[in-house]
Amino acid sequence: MSITTSRFTLEPLTLDHKEAFFQFRSDPRTYKWTTSGKWTSMDQCTTWLNERMARPKCDQYVICLSPDSPLAKSLDASALAEVPTLPNGNYFIGSLGFPRKDEIGYLVHPAVWGKGVAPEAIKAALTVYFDKYKDVMEASAHTDEENGQSRRVVEKLGFKLTDYKGSYETSYLGKRTEVVYVIEREVVEGWSKN
Repeated sequence: MSITTSRFTLEPLTLDHKEAFFQFRSDPRTYKWTTSGKWTSMDQCTTWLNERMARPKCDQYVICLSPDSPLAKSLDASALAEVPTLPNGNYFIGSLGFPRKDEIGYLVHPAVWGKGVAPEAIKAALTVYFDKYKDVMEASAHTDEENGQSRRVVEKLGFKLTDYKGSYETSYLGKRTEVVYVIEREVVEGWSKN
């Protein structure tokens, strides 16, 4: 099921998205904070997509932007030229999903950084997720201690810092410290009342 916000659409991830996803994940700015790093082959991308789509409660989406949307028209043409295009002509501006049990993860293309895409997409996805999975009482977001942009996004949405999980490693940045934020069901349900 697609999720439509006021500015873009979250489409369920399929293999039809793999070429645009591969291009998206080839940009160091998008994979910088990920544990899997840069994808070096289409096979690696396809394997990742198949694994995500097979997981229960994974609910993985691509964030799609119509070229006719006000947001697309407001973007710098040179920045927009770097954004992968999907087979239907829409721009692939990010991905979002639940990679592990009740944990949300997201990546947004640098062309739309600072445009409110991440919080809008997270709100939409979490609202649907909590509506779909009535047994879920909270969701988490894991990020790097030094990823200030991501930390600000989840803090603005009402996530609370709950844990410093210690070290993990990325191919791009080496040893890192992971922080965990949690948001309660009641906070997400309150968004629809505002």
